[in-house]
Amino acid sequence: MAAGVGALALAWAAGTARAGLPAYTLVGGFDLPTGTASYDVLPDGTVLALAGRTIYRQVSVEGGFVEAGRLPEGAVASYGASFLRVSPDGLHAAAGNNLLGSAARVHTFDVAGLSPGVDAEIRSFAADNTDAQWADNDTLFVTGTPGASSVVTRIETAGPGSSAVVVSNIGGSAGGIVTRGGYLFTGNGFDFAPGGSDVGEVRAFALDAIDALTPGTSIDFEASGVAVADALSGAALAFDALGNLLVGGGDIFGGSGDFGSLAVVDGDALVAALGGGGPVPDAFELRLTPLDAGYSYFARVNPATSRVYVTWFDNTTFAAGDRVLVYEVPAPGAAALLLAAAGSAGRRRRGRGS
Repeated sequence: MAAGVGALALAWAAGTARAGLPAYTLVGGFDLPTGTASYDVLPDGTVLALAGRTIYRQVSVEGGFVEAGRLPEGAVASYGASFLRVSPDGLHAAAGNNLLGSAARVHTFDVAGLSPGVDAEIRSFAADNTDAQWADNDTLFVTGTPGASSVVTRIETAGPGSSAVVVSNIGGSAGGIVTRGGYLFTGNGFDFAPGGSDVGEVRAFALDAIDALTPGTSIDFEASGVAVADALSGAALAFDALGNLLVGGGDIFGGSGDFGSLAVVDGDALVAALGGGGPVPDAFELRLTPLDAGYSYFARVNPATSRVYVTWFDNTTFAAGDRVLVYEVPAPGAAALLLAAAGSAGRRRRGRGS
């Protein structure tokens, strides 16, 4: 294990991976509103969902939904938003309009200001949008594919707001994105071109290096970053409460045959990868197949219960399911909580990576 990995482990905020992967247990499920394009979990454990331009809120954890409000007419594509993401404090949310080129926008709105049947007041930022992750309550990172390669755009929502590309030249279509422990993780979601990163390759970038960028410059994905994992199509990245990386999607057309499951990448091995040990080997991955291998799977983590929520996409009919499957994950023990506290004490400005 490379020098400095112990310090990285202490900074692995909000939990630490156990030695070995946990025994995920499928314990139930709940239905999303019909036609939900994307959803996210609020700090209280309930879900906010977006179907068309209508926003729904769950009335209780893993319960039913009621209408909470709506986005203005034309705010998202007729076939649905690219993503819905809630800020860590639950006060703000962001939706990608799922359009291309000059029409690509990300809209932010206040969750508390929602009212049934009323258009939410939105702020709009230019950004190609496929997936997104709030790094803190004012900073949103968004993946998108403006052309032959993909990018990550940072949107600052405080004050007048701003958007700027901070990671460029992802050699394919955009994958998922997540932040944790002072790093941004994003992947190559679809790539036929020879050379460079492969489909499903996930690389990590230090948030401090992104903060230090000169305006107008960006970090080259293919030339920089730390390769930490290679699974499926690197989509819908998330971390469970133990620090294990969840990777969704599937390399359906790329020839690798890597699809039909949800990957859980061991967090201890991931820390070693961050220290220069190379991408986590397949032997340190758990594969969940709740239905069958004909589906691609995507995960969210409930911050209140630590349960993992899994949705799916039918690779044959190209239709998404409206049901969420719920997995129980063993809670971290006392030693893990002490490590989490140590990591939290040393968090960087604005609590990024939580």
